[in-house]
Amino acid sequence: MKNTIIPIIVAMQLCNYACSTKTFYPYQQRFLFEDNYSPNNNGKIKTDGYFYCSNKDSIYETKADIFLLYNDGNFIKMKFQDRYGELVGQPIDSLKDKVYFSNKGSGIYKIDKDTLFVDNYKYISPNGLSGKWVLEHCKYQIIDSVTLKLCELRQYDKQDGNVIINDYNYIYKFAPASSLPPAKYLSMRREKWMWKNISIWKYIKEHF
Repeated sequence: MKNTIIPIIVAMQLCNYACSTKTFYPYQQRFLFEDNYSPNNNGKIKTDGYFYCSNKDSIYETKADIFLLYNDGNFIKMKFQDRYGELVGQPIDSLKDKVYFSNKGSGIYKIDKDTLFVDNYKYISPNGLSGKWVLEHCKYQIIDSVTLKLCELRQYDKQDGNVIINDYNYIYKFAPASSLPPAKYLSMRREKWMWKNISIWKYIKEHF
């Protein structure tokens, strides 16, 4: 029976993504993955760890909003496993063993002067049968290499983005960590609309 159930579950998951829709237009995507993509970091923001915000009134409705920035431009929201929740904000060894990918999103970032811009994609599947990709534009002020302030968050629904946050005092601090979770397995990276070069997308889809 188990041998029958597992293929069915996998098939349902694949169908969910195949039936997924986008709630945004291509022109609303500011950045796309490409070979040798550079987020223009140049040491302005630390990437050997994670950023966290522990506001109790967080719009993300979690104990802490946590994300990682990778040198190749990947942006990933994370959650700590329940048994490691008290470690938020502390230096951590082997982070990949203590967190998991959050449904709050992943995407791609770019730095321009003292501002961090993020295109964040969230996959929402309320009924478990089909889902949709939602795009958020996030804007952070770079206070220093270990401190960011969320200035604006705008969600797109195939219309003009609705401002959810505008110059609100969400401060993110940095905590060092080793062994970050690999970004190459993110489902968002398998989407054709995330890539500038279709041949690279085909390779990614085939191998990851």
